[in-house]
Amino acid sequence: MIMKKIIAFILILTIAGTELQAQSDTTKKVYYYYPLANVYYNPATMDYYFYDTKTSSWITDKELPKMIDIGSKDRYETVYYNGQEVWLANPEHRKSYPKSSPPKK
Repeated sequence: MIMKKIIAFILILTIAGTELQAQSDTTKKVYYYYPLANVYYNPATMDYYFYDTKTSSWITDKELPKMIDIGSKDRYETVYYNGQEVWLANPEHRKSYPKSSPPKK
């Protein structure tokens, strides 16, 4: 009887762990990264994320300042990130997608 309870408990833990893993995988958000301007765009919220040198921080806004030019709107890389602060992965993105990367076909 105790063995059946142990097996049932292990089975429940395994199922729960699988469900948690599946949920965490689906929480990854899609962002567009514009390497020429080092800018992110969240198509779900229609927000831009850009680095402000005056405040030394990342800013979130619905519009980009006029001084930031992302170039062609179709020259972006799709990046996936768990959470809202996609810019925390910026060093990796800058390395993976240099400014001189060719346009998508």
